[in-house]
Amino acid sequence: LGAIREIRSRQNVGPKDSVNFHVQTDATAAKILQPMMPFVESMANAKLQSIGQQVAPPAINAMVTLDQMNVYVDLSSLIDVPAEIQRNEKLLENIVKQIASKQSKLSNETFVSRAPNDVVEKERGSLNELIDQQKVVQASLEQLRQMKS
Repeated sequence: LGAIREIRSRQNVGPKDSVNFHVQTDATAAKILQPMMPFVESMANAKLQSIGQQVAPPAINAMVTLDQMNVYVDLSSLIDVPAEIQRNEKLLENIVKQIASKQSKLSNETFVSRAPNDVVEKERGSLNELIDQQKVVQASLEQLRQMKS
């Protein structure tokens, strides 16, 4: 319930708008949660689509990770696809600039040789995080572009 409400808040989805959600969790947790779903559905104005280990997230979703589970809310009917494409393209541009900056810094021998090891490692870790973010945004853009077609 908290995860669905958090996603609603993050995505600016009003409480009167019905949403579909999926819960990816192990079999034991699914068995415990299943009897509670009617209450969650009525309190969150949401409809459970699937629960269990083999749950495939919707193409366009927002996710919250909780202890031993992922909750996905399907956003495909709630977002403006062209606006979301534009937002993600801008985000991708920003990430690419940050990656270039980090790579430039790390390729500078003076920086690498003079900076403390922990600072250099922190920069490398930050670069890896940015590369991971870039992959996620690119995948999201691909999905959005396919929806638009």
